[in-house]
Amino acid sequence: MTESNLSLETLKAENFSLQSELSAKNQRTLEKMFRYLRTFPLEETQIELLRQDLIGMAREAEMRQEPFSGTLGKSPLSFCDDLLLASGLMVIPSGRRLLRAVGWYY
Repeated sequence: MTESNLSLETLKAENFSLQSELSAKNQRTLEKMFRYLRTFPLEETQIELLRQDLIGMAREAEMRQEPFSGTLGKSPLSFCDDLLLASGLMVIPSGRRLLRAVGWYY
């Protein structure tokens, strides 16, 4: 195994262990966000680093005894869009938002 694979595997293991300590409701919210992030052409390391940050935010919300989804200030998927834009990792195509809106209709 190369060092980058080893660090990626370590990061995955840490994320799994930290996420398993969260409440079931916060875990469901995070899983929805992770599924959405995986639809973008990002490297696995980038996704795991974003995952680590989001898990940290969820843990802080639990320490304040607040639901994670309530601390985001918007829907979890919109928060992911803003996170990707702010980090400079992606430019969200406008068609993606249109597809989500059409999906709500049907």
